[in-house]
Amino acid sequence: ASVPGAEGVLLTFDDFLSGIETFGERIQPLMQCRAHLPALTQEVA
Repeated sequence: ASVPGAEGVLLTFDDFLSGIETFGERIQPLMQCRAHLPALTQEVA
């Protein structure tokens, strides 16, 4: 869902590493604004 007038969000995680990995694997692929980008197929770092 989008919120008119919102320019961004602030994310906080109890455990940063596992939280950011979960966000990247499960949430970002569902985001409409990311639909035009190919899925990440390999670990970058």
